[in-house]
Amino acid sequence: MKKVLLLMLMLSAVLTVSAQEGEWMSQTIQGDELKGTETTVAHYYIQEDMGVFVFWDNKNGFAISSHKMFKSTVSNGDTGSLAFVGLYDNDGNLKEKMEIWMILERGSDYKRLFAVETRNNPLVKGHKKNIKKILDAVRSGDGYVRILAGRYQTTDFDIKIPPFKE
Repeated sequence: MKKVLLLMLMLSAVLTVSAQEGEWMSQTIQGDELKGTETTVAHYYIQEDMGVFVFWDNKNGFAISSHKMFKSTVSNGDTGSLAFVGLYDNDGNLKEKMEIWMILERGSDYKRLFAVETRNNPLVKGHKKNIKKILDAVRSGDGYVRILAGRYQTTDFDIKIPPFKE
């Protein structure tokens, strides 16, 4: 978890210094056998005016990070936010829309949310299947994924994520 936090802090620094709109970047995060963590590669999409979307090669989940604070609530023991996700085809037509529960990262000043398969919430049906669909769409090479999440005293977090191409 510390490596994820470190990566998200680095991403925040990149955003504030010189992020370019619409750029995919990847970074290897070294594992630590003493801590029991595996080496993984994090892939993140930076949209300068909005924030970051990140997913990892060996994890079934993703995160979003914003310049502004996300709205949050407590549900089923987790502090988080309901986000709306659309899967679009290459022509910009909505193929499917869904809701997912995203967990607020503690210590992030309300600026990072995680979506993981293992954390179901009664507010959302098919959560695990939806996370898989989103990650499959990002990795597929077709269309794009759009994520909307509420933020305090500003416009909603609204990012269009094109497919990741290695």
